[in-house]
Amino acid sequence: MRIGISIAIVIILAVLSPCLADWGYDNLANWDKLPQLKTNVAAGLASSYDRAGGNADYSQYEYPTGLQKSEITCTVKTLTGSGVITRFWMPHLTAKKQFAVRMYFDGETAPRIDTDSKTILSGNYSYMNGPLVTTASGGQVLYEPIPFAHSLKIETVNKVLPDSGFSSNRHYYQYGYHLFSVGGPSQSYTGTLTSSEQAQRNKVNSMLNNLGSNPAGSASGATTLANTGLSVSGHSAVNLASINGSGAIRKLAIKMDSASDSELENLRLRIKYDNDTNYAIDVPVAHFFGAGYGRAAYKSLPMGTNSDDGFYCYLPMPYRKGISVELYNSSDNPISIDSTKTEYLERAVNSTEAYLHTALSTEVTTAGQQYHQILSVEGKGHYIGNLLWVEKPSGGSFSVLEGDDIITADGQVLAGTGMED
Repeated sequence: MRIGISIAIVIILAVLSPCLADWGYDNLANWDKLPQLKTNVAAGLASSYDRAGGNADYSQYEYPTGLQKSEITCTVKTLTGSGVITRFWMPHLTAKKQFAVRMYFDGETAPRIDTDSKTILSGNYSYMNGPLVTTASGGQVLYEPIPFAHSLKIETVNKVLPDSGFSSNRHYYQYGYHLFSVGGPSQSYTGTLTSSEQAQRNKVNSMLNNLGSNPAGSASGATTLANTGLSVSGHSAVNLASINGSGAIRKLAIKMDSASDSELENLRLRIKYDNDTNYAIDVPVAHFFGAGYGRAAYKSLPMGTNSDDGFYCYLPMPYRKGISVELYNSSDNPISIDSTKTEYLERAVNSTEAYLHTALSTEVTTAGQQYHQILSVEGKGHYIGNLLWVEKPSGGSFSVLEGDDIITADGQVLAGTGMED
């Protein structure tokens, strides 16, 4: 089997002075703070991945170890220090099986959260509900921040599994979390929100309920550079913005309603910061905006393909001495562009703001190849995420989607339950 893989990685890189990280709804609501480099926080992932390296990515826990097939109380994860649960995910079938979800805070002997997966992931527990609790194609997920001041133990009850064959009792799960070396929450989850937390939560809900709009809102004094009816000749570029001074791009949009997959692949978005000779961003438009092949229509907070302005990106792009944005046609034939919009705001950029970078990795895998490397990078920064396109020969199984996602950050391994998740 040969598998074609094309991946655009969106990251923030910088070697700068650290700043403290917000831990709760502030961290979600303050979109303009996304470039702020935060070195007092480490991300982690607790999941049901197969500890033996196989594909049994279910019913595995911190304790007891190994694949569990009997009805037994299990420790999902024990965390020490100040931190916050940032994400809880299960596939639909698993969530509906009502697995126990128990969370013990700060050494308590009784769980402060004592519910089940169906209740909490359907938005029927405490104040936790949509859109921060939602159902998507990949499963059911909760993004409500759950803080702990000193420690947290997550517990569940495993269900009986047969010795062989599929069972709906398989327990797949993922818990994303942050641990803080300094700062972080001083109080654990209480089941209620302060007025300030509720106000920030309302702001986050508004952002999620208005996908396609700038999560940062409008900015007084912002300037928009607009172009219409562009044609980019083969092996040449058109400039969308050439700005001096300090500031940040707040929005980048490109409309190409009739473009073919080939044109979206050959037209490259290229961005330089501070008169650098190297491009920090140099990837095909198709991959930067997540259009892939077949023009997938979607909307998300940072970017999407389906808006009045076409493809859009709201990831902040700060710069200190200037920025250059251009589109380069790497093909022989001209490429037409309906319109472009580049919105920027002139402002001071402090020493803790990092720059947006991308990396593109494409490969046709060979028989027996175990890994495809998405990204390898050194330095300080934030890994924001990646956009993935996978192609396999017609026929056969979809086993390509079972490949585990593995992130190693500063020596810590974050192992997921499979690419399809």
